[in-house]
Amino acid sequence: MFLRHCAPTWQSRWLGEVANECDVKVGAANTTWQEMIDLHIAVAERVHSDLPGGRHLIGGPTAAYPQYQLRNFSNFATGMGQFIALAGPSIDFLSLHLYDSYQPDMDSDPGDYSPRSGNNLDAVLDLNEAYSYNQLGRVLPQLVSEYGSSFKVNNFTYSPTHDWFILRGVNSKLLQFLERPDRLLKAIPFIVGKATWYPTMGEFFYPFTLWHLEQEGYNGKDQQWVETHLGKFYQLWERVTGSRVKATSSDANIQVAAFLSSQTLFVCLNNVRNNTARAVISLPAFGSSAQVNVSRLFYNASTMTPQLDQTLFPMPTAETFNVSFLPEETAIFSFPLPSRALAPTTIDITTFYGSPTMVAAIPGSHLLFNMSAANLSGGSSRRQTIDHGFVRVSFSQQLQSATESVVYPSFISVDGGSPLPVEPALQSAGRNMVDVHTLEFFGSLRVALPAATLLEMNTGDPAGKKHMVHVAFPEKCPSTIVASVVLQTAGEQVELG
Repeated sequence: MFLRHCAPTWQSRWLGEVANECDVKVGAANTTWQEMIDLHIAVAERVHSDLPGGRHLIGGPTAAYPQYQLRNFSNFATGMGQFIALAGPSIDFLSLHLYDSYQPDMDSDPGDYSPRSGNNLDAVLDLNEAYSYNQLGRVLPQLVSEYGSSFKVNNFTYSPTHDWFILRGVNSKLLQFLERPDRLLKAIPFIVGKATWYPTMGEFFYPFTLWHLEQEGYNGKDQQWVETHLGKFYQLWERVTGSRVKATSSDANIQVAAFLSSQTLFVCLNNVRNNTARAVISLPAFGSSAQVNVSRLFYNASTMTPQLDQTLFPMPTAETFNVSFLPEETAIFSFPLPSRALAPTTIDITTFYGSPTMVAAIPGSHLLFNMSAANLSGGSSRRQTIDHGFVRVSFSQQLQSATESVVYPSFISVDGGSPLPVEPALQSAGRNMVDVHTLEFFGSLRVALPAATLLEMNTGDPAGKKHMVHVAFPEKCPSTIVASVVLQTAGEQVELG
């Protein structure tokens, strides 16, 4: 009734979550996980029946705690996996919340920090996609209805440092979400206006707001709302517009996305590392004398506040130039372009998902994954010429101590070709996510496809070809489960004949 008569009619589509954070609210709701699944099925089928046409999309389970690796992935199998298998045929998308999380003494104990950003985030999203494809024959797109950083404490006073924890958590995830334009419906940073509903508003601080009360100690009068630093997220990104264009990084810790408007090329970079970094930017020579605008968002250690700077520098005359980043800094370069300096092109992305998922690795032995394309590209008049791509292997390991290191694959190959170079320092983004209670790691390694592999892929029909990926771990290795293997190829469309 609500959707038929009250939902906005001006929107091209309407996305609805059935209930909030179902995986952790079952007990509070006095229900069971099976009943939650049945509720999603019933709502989705009723909405689709009463409102046909595909404009109203229903999804769930709005998962809040995707620690899929716990108990050898039984946490996934009895949670999101069961939801996909049973509700997947009826719903339109999967939804979840993704946060880095901090303990109350995060300043004195920076190690007590669970980093969802980086290699763990890709592992979570890849498993959802691969499992839904293998179970349903289609990839369920995903909705991230909350993301950022959270705190495992409710009552603390305002600090600009807490604003920075949220800003860096939002920016790093955003750059990863932008890599899934065909599989991510929407992603919403959890930043709100004024938390007037907060029970102890004024005495303590709700950390996700654009404004907070100026004084501590709520008296209900005379207090002024003042800005936090979270608005700098929107100020940083407000000018970025245009169509996505090809941009790649040889270092997983330097995230990149680029957008082309009619007169400006925006190159967006983020340093996932918690230390300084350097990078070399390679661009076509534009032949322009205009100045380049750089917006930088970083943490000023002297003032202990997030800082947003705007600077100008001359357009580089060389096709490569060096840039430096502060820890976890985000920088957006705006390059003014002469007329038609860059021609827009169409990039085809084809994603292949491996079967099986969640398979135990036998140290020293090869695992074979048969890769099938979930989104075949190209039509009768076009074909894809592959010019870049990657293999991403997501896996868990049961560590024996907090100081034990993660052991990465010793062998990865595509279609029986030469082993791909494995360099974890450059191919695994950010800090590792290890559950502080169980010492179970869950993360991913992304390996770029070398020129020889790309050349081989361009023989025959690249879009319709199936592939094989072999993965092996060393003889001396903690107990390991390979959660998913994803192969992605990309390149410009070209006309046939």
